[in-house]
Amino acid sequence: MAASRSVANSFFVLDIGGVNQGYLKKVSGGGYTVDVHESKVGSDLITKKMGSNHKVGEFSCDIGIAMGKGLYNWIKTSFDKAHTYTDGAISIADANYNEVRRINFAQALITEFGTPKLAGDSKEAGYLTVKFMPESQRYAAGSGSKIDASLGDKQKLWMAHNFRLDISGRDCTTIQSVDAFSWKQKTVVNQYGHLKENELLPCGLESGDLGFTLGSGEGGKVENAWMEWAHNWIINGAQTEKDHMTGTLTFLAQDMKTELGSIAFEGLGLKEIKPPDLERGDKARSLTVKMYCEHAVWNPKEVNA
Repeated sequence: MAASRSVANSFFVLDIGGVNQGYLKKVSGGGYTVDVHESKVGSDLITKKMGSNHKVGEFSCDIGIAMGKGLYNWIKTSFDKAHTYTDGAISIADANYNEVRRINFAQALITEFGTPKLAGDSKEAGYLTVKFMPESQRYAAGSGSKIDASLGDKQKLWMAHNFRLDISGRDCTTIQSVDAFSWKQKTVVNQYGHLKENELLPCGLESGDLGFTLGSGEGGKVENAWMEWAHNWIINGAQTEKDHMTGTLTFLAQDMKTELGSIAFEGLGLKEIKPPDLERGDKARSLTVKMYCEHAVWNPKEVNA
């Protein structure tokens, strides 16, 4: 009798509405956590313990830029304040793409969407991060049927050095890097005493800061322009609602012309600006900027059915 073989963690898909949602590099999270109540009784040296409320773990997926329509619509409606609940599954397969394990989740909300750090000298492929929290999840044996891996064939390789940043009225031609950016949908659990699985409610959207590094430019031209604007913004007080800016971070294909997707920023304002450190050596001068953002919108160019 042949010995059974374990299953590798290398073959998996995110399924929404029965459709594979794109090329996944990694999936983590899920599971359960139980709060523990302790009772220290005076007549006994042993501390009594009992399981209390349980929590469902948040899932995190690193996904390629060409995502499925189901995932795109889920992200878009969530951050358009429609707060869409979605059911789906994560399927785990063997080397022959036969499903051996399945994690079904229900009534899930997107909790975070983000980009990696982008840099002109990066050699890494780019992946987007999508996090979601379900109201409930179930771990089940797989059906043994083939999982659909075909959507991965449509994935266009996006490198983290292929990008462009535009901010209204500002010179970004010397952009060197853009920090990882994320925006979040906060959630709260509406707990009832007679239920083990409770309602998950959205309670607010939050955009992170947009941080980036710029080269000083020929003769310090770019650096001077940004520092003059910072003086006007901070010292002269030109930071009212009408002074806020918009921006776009565009992800580019290898030809540096074809657009794969973009993030539009609204309500940008200066939060921090730092001139380069002064030291002896052969480093080029650069300027670091951090801007707060009121709202952001993800606009992919290719959405797979």
